[in-house]
Amino acid sequence: GEGTKESPYKIKDLNDLKTMQSIMEKGYGMEGKYFELQANLELPSNWDGLGTLIDKNWHSPNEYDKTQENGGKNVTPFMGIFDGKGHRITIPDGGKAPFKYVRKATIKNLKLYGANVDGSALISSMFLDYGPTGNYDDLDSNKGFWTVIIDNVTLESNSKTSDAGFMQGTGSGADKVTIRNSTVEQNVKVN
Repeated sequence: GEGTKESPYKIKDLNDLKTMQSIMEKGYGMEGKYFELQANLELPSNWDGLGTLIDKNWHSPNEYDKTQENGGKNVTPFMGIFDGKGHRITIPDGGKAPFKYVRKATIKNLKLYGANVDGSALISSMFLDYGPTGNYDDLDSNKGFWTVIIDNVTLESNSKTSDAGFMQGTGSGADKVTIRNSTVEQNVKVN
């Protein structure tokens, strides 16, 4: 594929997902690129999610701010359109969600299952995101800014998360999240 709506990149196996992760580690958030999952996948136990910190050693000089994201300035988030095509991603016991950091992302048509997920099942790290500059006042210039659209995603029965179902409820008024046509099935435990 070419990463377009008409010719999306095809994610056929875990190696393809790891390739996406490796590209993101190099600073490319894949903004506007289309991806289609072609088969059910099981994440490895050491999976850390799509999206990464730019400088993993950076810490806020503010002693009360223990975050490393710097308002979004220190993050390479997943910024593409991920279509699960109705396939399932299984999260191993104690494993993390498929996505870590997202901005201007769409995740759709995906099933999730994890008997004991460490954190939330879809996105593991929500953060105060003021865009690539990390400055809240710059958001007016980022027309169309949003965090994520979650559409037709199912957290399957008998899954268990140690945090919220799909994602944490943190962020700010600038972090717009849309969840539609999505389901947390019966017998899902959220701690």
